[in-house]
Amino acid sequence: MYICLTINTINSMKKTLTPEQLERRKKLNKKIFAFGCLPIIILFVLFIWLVNKNTKRATTPEAKERPSYLLTKAEMRQKYPFKIDSLKVLCLEGKKVVVWKQGTSKVWAVNGNALQVAKQNKWGTCKDDNIWNGKSLAFVLNKGLELCE
Repeated sequence: MYICLTINTINSMKKTLTPEQLERRKKLNKKIFAFGCLPIIILFVLFIWLVNKNTKRATTPEAKERPSYLLTKAEMRQKYPFKIDSLKVLCLEGKKVVVWKQGTSKVWAVNGNALQVAKQNKWGTCKDDNIWNGKSLAFVLNKGLELCE
């Protein structure tokens, strides 16, 4: 009800303004938008863009050069534990073993140490994200821990 009264009040005010006053008000409103709202909108968009850019850079394994091992289905044949044909095994700080689909931002935690990092960076886990085919992850885990040393 208050909004309707306010709109009616504004409409009645417009009727009392002369055409020159209405024109001045339109120009003033344009200046307020151009010099008040528009810079704030531009800064907000720039801020969001920078935050997303920095977040992506920080959450992909390639952001930092680290030892890795390319694990392929062709190499392991029947023992290959994943549904994706090739993945890189990496060791992050603190013996956190992850697998990464090279060239993407898709990363999956392999061991318990990596689960916390996976949650923080919105990564998946091998067993939860349907990339694991049920075979033993022991080779992957051991290879990752070797990379940590």
